[in-house]
Amino acid sequence: MDRSEILELVLDHYHNPRNKEETPEASAIWHGGLPGCGDLITAYLTVADNHVQRATFTGDGCTISQAAASMLTEQLIGQSVESVAEMNQSTIVELLGEEMVQTRPRCATLGLDAFRAAAQEFLRQQRLNSTSGGA
Repeated sequence: MDRSEILELVLDHYHNPRNKEETPEASAIWHGGLPGCGDLITAYLTVADNHVQRATFTGDGCTISQAAASMLTEQLIGQSVESVAEMNQSTIVELLGEEMVQTRPRCATLGLDAFRAAAQEFLRQQRLNSTSGGA
């Protein structure tokens, strides 16, 4: 996509966010934020058979942070929790383009960091449950 197509997509996700809702019954929830600028994201992952069945978020902030989180929710469905836990900045670069990520890296990666942390926490809890006999 060229720059104008990416901007159009980002604005669409900002004004019409996908999967922006609380999911209190989610398998993993993680709160992330950038105190300096007021961007906040809460990531919710619902997991079954070690794969993401549902990804939602809530939050407030700039166009880039909120649009990137919205775009990510669509990408996460069906992925293994392990792959979500191992995502890196290249995931966001593919969605937003290198120029936008380089211009606002903390905003662009806030949702990524929150979803990745939620997946890592889910896996940590799974390991704890398996070593303690499921208690």
